[in-house]
Amino acid sequence: MALSKRLGSTHVLSVNSGTSAIYLALRLAGVEAGTEVISTPMTCTATNVPILERGARTVRADINPMTGNIDLDDVERKITSKTKAIVAVLWGGYPCELDALIRITTKHRVKLIEVAAHPFGATYKGKPISSHSDFACFSFQAIKQLTTIDGGVLSCRSEDDFKRGKLLRCFGIDRERKRKDFRCEEDAEEHGYKFHINDVCAAVGVAQPKHIDPILDAHRENGRF
Repeated sequence: MALSKRLGSTHVLSVNSGTSAIYLALRLAGVEAGTEVISTPMTCTATNVPILERGARTVRADINPMTGNIDLDDVERKITSKTKAIVAVLWGGYPCELDALIRITTKHRVKLIEVAAHPFGATYKGKPISSHSDFACFSFQAIKQLTTIDGGVLSCRSEDDFKRGKLLRCFGIDRERKRKDFRCEEDAEEHGYKFHINDVCAAVGVAQPKHIDPILDAHRENGRF
């Protein structure tokens, strides 16, 4: 995929929206009824609605008033035996303290999901933001720096999550397996969704990378101003 190098990941799934990317990440992280997800109240509703859709409880952590990002001390205080994931929104394109978050998630054996709707092109300690966490969810909706009109990307650190996510985004069907008939011969072992990006939006996206650097430069200059 054209974005893999820029995102610093070989496990990149194109999807039809950033919201779908979050939903997939939650399912891959084991979020279901009776579990909890620690998230932030300072975000678009699209971040937390998928948690409710999975039947889980949203536990809101405080935010750092200097950055708008999730507060690490409050996150750790609110982890319980029911916690499956921490959702960290990179507010305004500013990365969270990912090293500290990863120490927390490793210690408590929970997954870290970055919601990267704002920071396409951002880095953390010299590496693209999507190369650190278990999952990174990007939105390519119309007003984002890189747009596919509507669409997004889920980056997975684990190859197993990537392979499973690839099936789940299209009804659980392995579209790369050889068969005589696409619809009738496939045995879907796990139900999935219609989350794959359509051809029109994908075609728009393929044309975008050559335009993205001047756009990112303008955003950074606005931020410095």
